[in-house]
Amino acid sequence: MADRLHHPVNILDYPRLPDNTVVIATFNGVRWPAGGRQVRYMTNFENALGTHNLWNAHCENALKFDTRGAAAEKVRELIEKAQAKGLTPNVDLGCITTIAELKHLVGYPTGPYRREAC
Repeated sequence: MADRLHHPVNILDYPRLPDNTVVIATFNGVRWPAGGRQVRYMTNFENALGTHNLWNAHCENALKFDTRGAAAEKVRELIEKAQAKGLTPNVDLGCITTIAELKHLVGYPTGPYRREAC
């Protein structure tokens, strides 16, 4: 196989949103390039009972915010909604991040890279 440079956008779960976009996301702590990493984004889709918003692996489906304050307001709304129904919320204020912070946390490459041999 040729030793060529790859671009980060070719990584299947690489976030393709602008770096300053604020999202509600979780990460399991497994950094890139490990295959076991899981990054999930809060969406505006609800489960069948209408009790929780759903998480999705594709950033294109994520709830997008201009500011952290707007995201915090949505998180508080989701928490109140779950508590009103006697349920445990599936989100907290610690899930608010920008795409740039998420890329750094997960350890995605910031530029062209060479794929390491397995």
